[in-house]
Amino acid sequence: FDRKCTGHLQEVMRESVEVAISRLFHEGGALEGKSHKKFLHVHFTDGSVPKDGPSAGLMVYAAIYSAFKKVLVKPYFAATGEIDLKRFVAAPVGGITAKLLAAKRAGIREVAIPLANRKDIKKLPNGVGIITPSDLAGRSWREISLEDKPEGSFTVYCVEKPEDVLELAFPNDYSP
Repeated sequence: FDRKCTGHLQEVMRESVEVAISRLFHEGGALEGKSHKKFLHVHFTDGSVPKDGPSAGLMVYAAIYSAFKKVLVKPYFAATGEIDLKRFVAAPVGGITAKLLAAKRAGIREVAIPLANRKDIKKLPNGVGIITPSDLAGRSWREISLEDKPEGSFTVYCVEKPEDVLELAFPNDYSP
């Protein structure tokens, strides 16, 4: 379908948008079979810093899903990481500890990161919850996402697939 990507972007970010669209609308993607008659315009606010990745793919994926389904990402949720065309979260991204600390300072309470970055999480405050696929014990990301969490808590979800992020970001509006 027709699309446009604008803003002060470099090639890696344009590629992130294209991969997110391909993953969502083709080969078993969450929006496969949905109308392609819409025009999609993805715009990254200019500012003075060029937007380059490769760590925005997961959030771009969630944002496009949000726009097509007309549902909002749950409050206080963020994601970092890139996706690939093979249905996985590409791994790992750089500066993960700094990104998590910045997210916590900004009031974010839940962050999805690539599973491959689990080993890179260092120097986080006490009380940070880290959940990996092996911690699910038969539950889904959606179930864990909907659990009550204490005010001020901070949870890091180490994910393997972009669809895991959809379960976490849209627990009431996405189920595999």
